[in-house]
Amino acid sequence: MKYSIFLWILAVVLGVTTGLLNWSFWVPIGIISVLAVFNLVYTLYIMYKSQNLGTIEKLIRKNKRNPVYGYALELKEGTKEDVIKKLELIMKRYKQPLIKHSYGFNHAMLLKEYEIAKNHAKQIESHPIGQYCLALVAAFEGDEEKALNRSFKYEWMREGVAAAYYYAKHDLDAYRLYRDKAISASYGIQHFSNVHFFKQLEQN
Repeated sequence: MKYSIFLWILAVVLGVTTGLLNWSFWVPIGIISVLAVFNLVYTLYIMYKSQNLGTIEKLIRKNKRNPVYGYALELKEGTKEDVIKKLELIMKRYKQPLIKHSYGFNHAMLLKEYEIAKNHAKQIESHPIGQYCLALVAAFEGDEEKALNRSFKYEWMREGVAAAYYYAKHDLDAYRLYRDKAISASYGIQHFSNVHFFKQLEQN
């Protein structure tokens, strides 16, 4: 049962109970409000702090009609072509620069169009994601200076770039070491995406 439907049923039950027991009007309102806030906090925890892949996937599946969530799911289940189609849908639907260019970057990288990827990254260079994207291009191009000698806001970004660099260098032992560090340092939907990004990388 969807949580929103549960809340509606609970509201009806509490309304009847309030009338029968002569409760204050604020008693059912308070109960429903507490449950709604708890659900919101729990959802945010899954999105940003959980490392439970099953729980994160359940949230993603629930929202898979949203192309951004759908993209994360395609990383797990889809082919390279499926992922590309979902990225193209996101680029078409969203006009916000951060979303448009970060997913445009992913699209170009999948096609190994590195100059286009750089152009997308430069449009969001002031954001931590933009810095990460620029370093990723450098990593796949084998440019150690631009890839590894950067500072990042999040640890998973630094480890992820190192993993990409060593993958491009065919140093698979180093790649696996930094891949696992990147996965361990990430949380929520980013954790899910990192796990399946690296699986896609290894398959393609």
